[in-house]
Amino acid sequence: MNRLTTFYGTSIGKKLVVAITGLMMYGFIIGHMLGNLKAFAGATALDQYAEMLREIGAEFLGNTTFLWFARIALIIAVVLHVVTIIQLVKRNRTGQPTRKIRRRNASTLAAKWMAVSGTLILVFIVVHLAQFTFGWIDIHETGT
Repeated sequence: MNRLTTFYGTSIGKKLVVAITGLMMYGFIIGHMLGNLKAFAGATALDQYAEMLREIGAEFLGNTTFLWFARIALIIAVVLHVVTIIQLVKRNRTGQPTRKIRRRNASTLAAKWMAVSGTLILVFIVVHLAQFTFGWIDIHETGT
């Protein structure tokens, strides 16, 4: 474990963690999108897909246990991703010289907006979970 924590302490180790957790989240997004495309096949197809997700490993783990493992893994991935990025940004800023020298920034527009887009995605995830997983947000209008 000591070698692992030592490696995580390096910039390359942190960048590897960001890459792996990013790939985990990307894989989830693609799978989630493909599953939700079943909505275009009708409500029955979407319901069957949702039931299949609930029953994965049910004979060994019980209903929805796999989903909770996946949720916990994704939560860990998101937290580790965000924390590691914050650590990398702080490390990068402390490595800069104290005197600011005007120079052309070589970063791309996408890199410059990464913090904004990441924050928007995080807000979307929280709202999405609050609405569909925990039922805290009800978007249906009530009749008056």
